[in-house]
Amino acid sequence: MQATNNRWDALDVLRGLTILLMLMNVTPGSWETNFSFLVHAKWEGWTLIDMVAPAFLFVIGCAMPLSFER
Repeated sequence: MQATNNRWDALDVLRGLTILLMLMNVTPGSWETNFSFLVHAKWEGWTLIDMVAPAFLFVIGCAMPLSFER
């Protein structure tokens, strides 16, 4: 029997990247210094870290139809 692999590599890469950025945000290494892209925007605008949770939800939404096919 052949096992079919219906995974999309792009979804796996984006999911891994968002999880990596989530971990970098929670544990910056030093509380005295931060990378500028790991700081949330004060009120107006956005930084890279502000888009991590929406990107993760987007990946989950894209993966749901693929998992429901099984």
